[in-house]
Amino acid sequence: MNRRTCATLFLLLGLAGSALGQELFNYTYEIRTIDAVNSAQDDYGPALSKDRGTLLLTSTRAEGTLGEADIFSASRVQGGYGTPVNPGSPLNSSGNDGAVAIAADGKTVVFSADDGPDGKGSTDLYIAEIADGRITNIRNLGEASTRRHGSRNPRSAATGKRFGLPATAKGDMAKPTSGTPP
Repeated sequence: MNRRTCATLFLLLGLAGSALGQELFNYTYEIRTIDAVNSAQDDYGPALSKDRGTLLLTSTRAEGTLGEADIFSASRVQGGYGTPVNPGSPLNSSGNDGAVAIAADGKTVVFSADDGPDGKGSTDLYIAEIADGRITNIRNLGEASTRRHGSRNPRSAATGKRFGLPATAKGDMAKPTSGTPP
């Protein structure tokens, strides 16, 4: 069944339930803030590792930021997550670093950076390995993944190590990165 068929089926089931006066789709969930993670500044773009032991996020918090925005890491503790820490350089730079995506395998992370030492465009995509909350082996994905207007907000596929990019500010549709990362 393709995506369009699934969406149509979902819509038809929802309409049928409404016509019968029954709610077929009812989701209840609790929204809780994670006080140790939130700051008075901007905190956004969270990504969880597969085992949910590591939370990566982008923040402009005053304490510990090397540039305008940096990637922070928080480890799971009893009842939530601990205070995020800045892993420092080379993960973070003096520019905007963030927009993190963790692959479904939980071993690969892709992020964007404005001011990386080996930058090839206005914003570059980097790939790295993640294990035990540590990010290592950071590499620039190269010119194929960097567009003139910047490469931001990578998204991971539900399976494997594929990543894609949403449309840019200029409105063009971003092409997925070249399949499986190196």
